[in-house]
Formats: sequence, C-alpha cells, structure tokens
Amino acid sequence: MPWLAEARRVHRGMQGARQNEDVLANLIRKRGAQPTSNTSLWACLGRLVNYKDGKPVHQDALAMNAGLFFIAGYQTTSNTTTWALLELASDQGLQDRVRQELKEAGLVPTPQQPHPRDLEYADLTKLPVLESVIKETLRLHATGPMGTFRMTHKDMVVGGYRVPKNTPVQLPSYPMHLSSANFVRALEFWPERWTQQASLSPMDNEHPDATPTGNRRNLSTSWNAFSCGPYNCIGQALGMAEVRTALAVLLANFQFGLPVGFTRDQYLKNEQVWRITLQPKHGMPLLVTPVAETP
Repeated sequence: MPWLAEARRVHRGMQGARQNEDVLANLIRKRGAQPTSNTSLWACLGRLVNYKDGKPVHQDALAMNAGLFFIAGYQTTSNTTTWALLELASDQGLQDRVRQELKEAGLVPTPQQPHPRDLEYADLTKLPVLESVIKETLRLHATGPMGTFRMTHKDMVVGGYRVPKNTPVQLPSYPMHLSSANFVRALEFWPERWTQQASLSPMDNEHPDATPTGNRRNLSTSWNAFSCGPYNCIGQALGMAEVRTALAVLLANFQFGLPVGFTRDQYLKNEQVWRITLQPKHGMPLLVTPVAETP
C-alpha cells in the first residue's frame, strides 16, 4: 500500500494542527476581553459569542476558528505567493508591468525616492495589474485543488446522470479552472483575461460556452478559488489581503528570475504536487536581486 506512508504523514500533520489550535485558543483566552477599538484578528476572535445565548463561544469552537484563520491560511497563502512568483519570474515583461504599477503608487525605491512610503491597506485594491496576476495564479494553481464538498438536498439530474438526495458531491476547483469548456486558453497563464484587455482569435473558440473569464452560462462561479455561496471560505478576505501585501512588498523591493537551466513547464511537470493544497514538492529555486541593483 504505497499510499499508507502519505496517509500517516497527513494524520500526524492534522494532530499537530489540532494541538496548535488549542495553544492559540489558550493564548487568546489569557489576554482577556479587548475593547472594540482593538480590531486585530486575535482580539476579534476573542470576542466571538454564541449567537443563541450571547455567551463566549466554547473553547473547542474558538480553537477551530483560530486554526481556520492562522493555520489553514498559512500554507495556502504561502503557496499562492510562491506560484505567483514563479509565473512572474518566467515573464519579465509582466513582472515589469506590476513593478511599474507599484512605482506609480510610490512604493518602489528609486534614485529620486530611495525610501518609498509604506504600503497601506487602501493600496491593496488599487493595483489592478497585481490583482489580475493573483487571480490568474489562483485559477491556474488552485491553492485548494480538491475544492469543496456539498450534500444534495433533493433528487436531481446533472449532465444526464441521476443524483439522489443526500448524496455527497465534490466540486474540485483544479479541473474546473483548467477546463476548456469553462475558460478560453485554459492552460495558459494569461492575467489579461481579468483586466478586459483580452483579445481572442478564431482558434480560441474551443467550446461555445467558454469565455476568458469563465463559462458564459455561469460566470459567477466558474472561478471558484474560495468556493461560493454562504458557505464559501471564511478566510477569503484575509487570505487575499495577505497575498496582495506579500507580493506588493516583495516585487517593490526585489527582481525575481529563473536559474540557468530552469524552465517553468518542466518544473511544474516534476514538482507541482496535489495534496491538501497545491504545492511545490521541494521548494521553489528563484534568483532574487534587490531592485536597487537591477540595471
């Protein structure tokens, strides 16, 4: 059973995550109630109450929510940042456009401004080129490739198949995002699809319902990086803010390139692995140069 060793590794990881959740919950409890003016994440978690009686949530519920925000969000955010840097290192023209956008916002060191201003929260939604890179990264390298699970609430027919009531259904984002039935040029890293700068050729019409941004019959859920509906990812806003911040700061200060002999496609073929998250098997080798030293 070659899968047994991997299953044991995942089980150990889950046990370790549970222990870390308890540690986080205990730390939050020890700090006590915080004023509403303290909007830090740990303070907000410490104010969680049961909606039925208004009392503080049970320790297990606090631990679970702490784990969702701090632990579950760590690997997904770091992997998304990693895949984005690989794509940008593979396309220096695109990387330069992102950096130019950051420079115009006053966030990149220049001879005239060696100490640029600090990134602010308000900046994160005003960087459309960077946003398109992140969204395309989440499409092509779905951080949670297994997607989400739902239970059918009635008998239904899907694609000609009868699905009985109370059937568990998996909606994996990875194959949905890479399907030519949903996206034009589905296997390409093409951020322009999200900025309304996408130009199509007759060869791009592989499927009548496919568009650059998803299946025309259901555009709102074709891009499904965080699931959809009332049970979508609880950490979506936090995760996106973290990735935007990390990439903005890194790209404002460093130039990323590929090592000699390193090719994107070969790396993805050999090193991209599908576990709970989509991740590089042995890390990501990139050349990093401070922006001040680049020609």
